[in-house]
Amino acid sequence: MSRWQRCGLEAVWRAAHGLLVAAWLWPMFPLLESLGNLTHAGAFLPYMVVLALLELVPWPVLRGIGAVALVGVGIGRFYGPPLFPQLDGLSRYTATWQTVLDQARQMLQGGGDWVDPLQTTVFMLLVCVLFWCLCVLARYAKSWFIVLFVAVCALAWVDANTPVHPRWEAVWMLVLGTVIQTIAHGRQLWRRIPAPGRSGLFLLLRLGAPLAAFLVVAGGIAWAAPKPGAVWPNPWSKRPGLGGGTGAAAVKNVGYSDDISELGGDFVEDPTPRLAVETSQPVYLRGAAYTTYNGHGWTEDSQLGETGAAVGEPILQDPDSAFRNTLPAQPVRATIQVVNGDHLVSSHLFVPYAPVEIVSSQIHLNSGDFALDAMDALSFGGGFSTGDTYTVLSRVPEDPSQVLASVKRASLAQAGDVVPAEVVNLQLPSNLPEDVIRLGQQLTAGVDGEYDAVERVISYLQSHEQYATQGIPVPAANQDFVEQFLFDTHRGYCMHFASAAAVLLRTAGIPTRLVTGYAEGEPDPSYTGSGERYIIRNEDAHAWIEVYFPNFGWVPFDPTPGFSFPWSPTPSTPSSAGSVDNSTPAPAPTPRKQPTDDTASAGSTGTVVQVPAWLGWLLLAVPAVAAVCAVIFRRRLRFWWMTRRWRWDSADGFSAALRGLIRLLQREGILPAAATVRGLLAASRRAGLSEDDALALIRPAEMLWYAGRMPAPEELAAARSAWQRWLRTILIDAGRKHR
Repeated sequence: MSRWQRCGLEAVWRAAHGLLVAAWLWPMFPLLESLGNLTHAGAFLPYMVVLALLELVPWPVLRGIGAVALVGVGIGRFYGPPLFPQLDGLSRYTATWQTVLDQARQMLQGGGDWVDPLQTTVFMLLVCVLFWCLCVLARYAKSWFIVLFVAVCALAWVDANTPVHPRWEAVWMLVLGTVIQTIAHGRQLWRRIPAPGRSGLFLLLRLGAPLAAFLVVAGGIAWAAPKPGAVWPNPWSKRPGLGGGTGAAAVKNVGYSDDISELGGDFVEDPTPRLAVETSQPVYLRGAAYTTYNGHGWTEDSQLGETGAAVGEPILQDPDSAFRNTLPAQPVRATIQVVNGDHLVSSHLFVPYAPVEIVSSQIHLNSGDFALDAMDALSFGGGFSTGDTYTVLSRVPEDPSQVLASVKRASLAQAGDVVPAEVVNLQLPSNLPEDVIRLGQQLTAGVDGEYDAVERVISYLQSHEQYATQGIPVPAANQDFVEQFLFDTHRGYCMHFASAAAVLLRTAGIPTRLVTGYAEGEPDPSYTGSGERYIIRNEDAHAWIEVYFPNFGWVPFDPTPGFSFPWSPTPSTPSSAGSVDNSTPAPAPTPRKQPTDDTASAGSTGTVVQVPAWLGWLLLAVPAVAAVCAVIFRRRLRFWWMTRRWRWDSADGFSAALRGLIRLLQREGILPAAATVRGLLAASRRAGLSEDDALALIRPAEMLWYAGRMPAPEELAAARSAWQRWLRTILIDAGRKHR
């Protein structure tokens, strides 16, 4: 094979290897987006592919130049149009790059802010460095094992301490990481196998077949095995910022988030100001509406269409979606300013219900205009920054109780109300527990009015469940979120009350959806302008429900105790159920026995296995004791581990064992780094070993490595005995002398 052919094959190998590493690293980008640390994760996919293909270039300097050029093109293409719409072509790219350099210069001089496009530029350059480091480490099996271990620990920490649960990411990185490690081990094995025994078929059978069998068996066991929840309290659950996972209260929810697909855990009451609202009256700020309940949380319907909402033009609302003009409402003009945009990650505009017009906006849009979806939520293609300001004109409801009290519970078809199926639905998971369905139907049995049915459900929740933000467990993987709240823990905050109300009303045939946003906040005493100014803090993040009434549309209700809409005449109390007919009181279902410890109520069947708390501490103490013993007996453990290199009398076993001994001698300073196998004679004298033991290793090594002939079985047996004496003398006897 010619030199150019070898270079070409090596380039193809580097590119294929780079694509594997890029595919292994890719799940981290959607994970960072879910955590609120990144936006537009999908835009990084082609960037990672091109970065991997740059490995075709044989010179590292040119690969680095190509990566910098790739970052420059990406930054110019993404940020150029919104920053410099009046420019085009190369001039737009040049102006964008100049902006990045100016921001970097200001940062170095201490007078600039850490903002885009400089922030994204530095992030992309760091991704390049991380990718190259991973490509180098992936060539060595031991180094890659450390990388894989660190990645799994990071995913476990995210799963235990945040509302995001990277399940498929962990499976993907473990499986693909195992493949990469196997390839690295195969390349090392290829170099060690003597030429007569080297063949592609050997490596395929030696590595590929066991790997495939391992993945199939492990995947089958993981898929079929039962997955019960945790049954003992987490000993770290009472320490802030540590622990978490199923059944623990260590997950911390802080402020607003668009991702509510996994609910549970404590709610941290953070007083950090987020928004300032200038308006004539206090209002709830509506963010997003959710229609699909998955048993653990809520997701938006991505199939719903959107209509444009340009600044200064009336918003064309679907008459079947937003509440209609037949309900009492008044126009409200609100100016919202982002006081602190750090970690305020949302694609939705926070506005009073229901928006009529975006009067003005000083929000940076990456592309297009605002959009109104079928859930009456305004969205935009960017993110919030400190100082963003926008003004919205909305129709805010007045007390609708008298109008809605006349609405009877009837099917939509009987009411003559034609509503798109994607807007009004009664979706519930197929595995929704029967006790939840039974409770919803019992609470609304015998109630003719839809408004009365809603008030009866809200009254039940406020009288039977406790509002709390701390000590809130996370449901197990096989446990329903609403069921846990209603029948096990009986404690939670707004997300628990709103989710339970929505699910119970849906079981009774009443279309309901969950809404997230912010409560009205507190008046700003320092404000001297017209109207009022309300400060909305991180802890004002809130959730409520909207119920569909035929011929009237969606109407908001707040089922959380202690909260009520500003236009409500009086909040619902446990002793008052609105206009419920007291002659037919709602039956009180017998709840399950409440567990004595909230953190131990993770089972989905209501059966709680009480395990002593000391067992959890014992499971933590065992690894600690094992680590201490490993340090004390490290030389004996190392001796035991190295003896496993020679597990069979074969050429491969002998080669691996002798190479391990040579590396050990070099690390101990007994054998020079550039010495040949003949150097074992001099090394034996330094280590206090006989020359016969050295010759017992040298002769079969020269016969196998240089002559290509297999030593006789008796020679291998003698070499193995000598090899064990070498290891014992260097590792164990030398350690005793040091002590």
